[in-house]
Amino acid sequence: MSEADRRRLLRTEWGVVHQHPLDGLRRQVSAGGNIGERLMATGARHYGDIRATAQKWLEEVEIPANRIDDLPTTFSGGMQQRLQIARNLVTHPKLVFME
Repeated sequence: MSEADRRRLLRTEWGVVHQHPLDGLRRQVSAGGNIGERLMATGARHYGDIRATAQKWLEEVEIPANRIDDLPTTFSGGMQQRLQIARNLVTHPKLVFME
């Protein structure tokens, strides 16, 4: 399998939730940005739609939507884990690996 095929699978078909939450998140990117990156990897480009979807998913995992611009390092461990779950589920993968 080529590197490009592997990246495509990781972005669209698979999700990975790490045991240590910060291993699965970009620490210097906001919560909304972490979710939005996955959407952009699948072709989403409209900022308003990406942000609205990120807010929806934050609420789905019981993170207040007003935390969308906060960095993951400001979240508790449980919130980081839930953010990681939202980041993975936003693209509706067929398979999610949970470490």
